[in-house]
This record gives sequence, C-alpha cells and structure tokens, in this order.
Amino acid sequence: MALKKTVISKFGMEISNAYHRIVNVNIRQDKTAIATVNSYVTGSVEELPFDSKSFSFNFNIDGNNIYSQCYEHLKSTTDFSNSRDC
Repeated sequence: MALKKTVISKFGMEISNAYHRIVNVNIRQDKTAIATVNSYVTGSVEELPFDSKSFSFNFNIDGNNIYSQCYEHLKSTTDFSNSRDC
C-alpha cells in the first residue's frame, strides 16, 4: 500500500502524483506508533526518496494492521489530506 498526492518539495518543485510509502514503524510500550513515510517521484524500488518524515499516533491494538492504521492516520493530516490509495 502507498499514497499518491501532488506535493511541493522542500526545494520548491511541484511533484505531480508523488508516491508516499511507509518504510518503518515502531510501537512503544505506551501503544504510541512512530512511523516514517518516504516520498518518491515515481515509487520505483531503485529510486531514492526526495523527502522523509516521521510521525506518531496512538496505535489501536484491536484495529486494522499497523500499516493500515499508519496510512489512515496520514490521510487525516494536513500534509496528506486529499491523497489517494495506490
């Protein structure tokens, strides 16, 4: 799973349909999930990310799998609102 959304990079370039993928998730004892999302121009496995961000949220142990919860949380944020699943 991943998300697609047009974004402006930190260098000021518009990247149409950028590919955003969760690359790391850790769950702390207090059930806080800390995840990293990398952003790519095309999503190719050989491509280096143009951006990487970490975020945290409260993991629901009775909810969907951790990656699904990460993507749902991302879509609820300002940076990733209006993104679409891919």
